[in-house]
Amino acid sequence: MSTNQPVWEFVCNLGDVNVADHGGFIVYRDTTGVYSPEVEMYQANDDETGGMMYRFILEPFSPDEWFMDKLAEVASYVDRPTADLLADLQSADIRRVASAYQSIVSYFGPFEFDQYPVQLSEDAAQERYAKVAR
Repeated sequence: MSTNQPVWEFVCNLGDVNVADHGGFIVYRDTTGVYSPEVEMYQANDDETGGMMYRFILEPFSPDEWFMDKLAEVASYVDRPTADLLADLQSADIRRVASAYQSIVSYFGPFEFDQYPVQLSEDAAQERYAKVAR
């Protein structure tokens, strides 16, 4: 018995246009419709030696999510109304959901979403993100 494997399609990059040098927040969706959308967040090192790649699922909205009790603090941290952040989390628009997660990740840090990031060399980052656009 075989399982359906995801076929990832680029949706958008909410980070810098030059991902390998300045980092990115790249959103992908599975064209098979089986898997939830995912984010690949890349944090470039300041010394041009590569950086860390984090990957995590954009979970469907749940009021029981572990970060919900801190949503007002997150909203204040990113200077957005809490209601707007909550509306984005509940949106059917993947870009809005990703934007909300970007705010949440900026508050808590990416390690809370991916405890096993991948270290990329500068060459690997340049190759991986050469075709990523905004």
